[in-house]
Amino acid sequence: MPVLNRVSRAAASIVIVVGIVAATVVSASALGTSGLASSAPWPVGVAIDQRETVGSPASVVASEFSQITAENAMKPDAIQPREGEFTFTGADRLIDFAQAHGLRVWGHTLVWHKQTPAWFFTDPITKQPLTDSPADRALLLERMRVHITTLATHLSTRYGAFGSSTNPIVAFDVVNEVIDEWETNGLRRSEWYRILGPSFIDSAFQIANDAFNAGKTVDPPVALFLNDYGTEWPKKRQAVMTVASGLLDRDIPLGGVGSQFHLTVGSSPVSDVGDTLDAFATLGVEQAVTELDASVSGTVTPEALSVQGEYFRAIGERLMRHPELFSVTVWGLNDSRSWRTGAPLLFNDDLSKKPSYDGLRAAVSPKVTPTPTGTTPTPTPTPTRTSLIPPTPTPTATSAVPTQPVPAATVPSSTKVPDAPTVVPLKPLQISRVTVSGKLRVGQRLVARVPSALPTNAQVTYQWYTVKSTGKKVAITKARSRTFTVPKRLKRSTIVVRVTASATGYERAVKWSRLITIR
Repeated sequence: MPVLNRVSRAAASIVIVVGIVAATVVSASALGTSGLASSAPWPVGVAIDQRETVGSPASVVASEFSQITAENAMKPDAIQPREGEFTFTGADRLIDFAQAHGLRVWGHTLVWHKQTPAWFFTDPITKQPLTDSPADRALLLERMRVHITTLATHLSTRYGAFGSSTNPIVAFDVVNEVIDEWETNGLRRSEWYRILGPSFIDSAFQIANDAFNAGKTVDPPVALFLNDYGTEWPKKRQAVMTVASGLLDRDIPLGGVGSQFHLTVGSSPVSDVGDTLDAFATLGVEQAVTELDASVSGTVTPEALSVQGEYFRAIGERLMRHPELFSVTVWGLNDSRSWRTGAPLLFNDDLSKKPSYDGLRAAVSPKVTPTPTGTTPTPTPTPTRTSLIPPTPTPTATSAVPTQPVPAATVPSSTKVPDAPTVVPLKPLQISRVTVSGKLRVGQRLVARVPSALPTNAQVTYQWYTVKSTGKKVAITKARSRTFTVPKRLKRSTIVVRVTASATGYERAVKWSRLITIR
């Protein structure tokens, strides 16, 4: 059968089903994020389904977190269970909830070897498995394209352009769990691989970037991720590094790498997690923690939960060394909603906070220096740029204290005493993170960006530095440009960019990017 005829079957007769589900939605004004996410330097997310969009679970999600991931509602079998029949009911309900409560949305997932209907890999006429023939390869690629572009078109039509204030989608797992560290090229031998070979990953990112980002590779509105589990294992970590570096070398629009971090207390060393975060930071793309949990080994006892709390604190402290993370997401709200045993999450089933919550919260909360017992601290006025009135001197032990009343100054009735100048405090200006995109190689152009929403009158400057072995940072550019072309002398060097932002009525803000290594 000719390729075009086979391909045309994949795009024909698309039926889109958009369901409307009545639900009680908690008022956004009644919640507000004041919990875990308010303390962290990065967005903190949680994986949910429709059960967490109503009642008490909805209140906890909206008050503790700033981002949600669709646990199952955006997977291929939920979006397109039969060829050409698209159902968005579950996905829309979660995004509507996020939109109503000011939460970001992480899309999960476009291409996966699981929860993908068998029809994707089946001949529509013979009902036999597809082969790696040119016709079958073209058919499967077209099915991939139709699936991704139809989903993206629906999301931008319903919620507005990606990157706009009405569309909360900030990232998508393009390929999920494609790494197998025991294979020679580090790739899982899935049905996608059997039919298309390793190029299916390149194709998925290219199609997704066209669909979600209109082909933009600089400052794209939706970050496109490669997501996988077990990245804390050294062999798998290296396999991810190799695959991701290959994608970047081929100019594939990889936007970030996600580490699931399904951990076990007592057998998943915190140092391994840290080593992975440090390694992935050198790729020059975003990185995120996408499915964090940590199970207790053996019987779940109060003592075991206390140890779990200390473990989450240690993990949180290690995460805090990377304030540039795109986000950190826990995979479920409460323990019975997890796919794992061992009480791996932050909340009990009655939605009370566990020691794991307390441990993680303590790690990400701003540190407060305690006042020594038995002493009364003496407040010290902190001068600010907004202070227009000089402070009143405090009498010392040697000052002469008048014992007689001091007569009030006589002011003519015709003289008006001028009012003291009004002190207008400056608003805080925050830069959540600085990202650098581009190939980390000599002769290539790097682009720094600030994804935070800044005031329209903000002045933003960029300064690039090289980092010496002593840790000293030495400026390598004179121009305050967000772009930088890497010279030969910086091969194998570590560089970093500093962003400074200022605006009328705001405090000055400074933010450094993560360290990046030139290959």
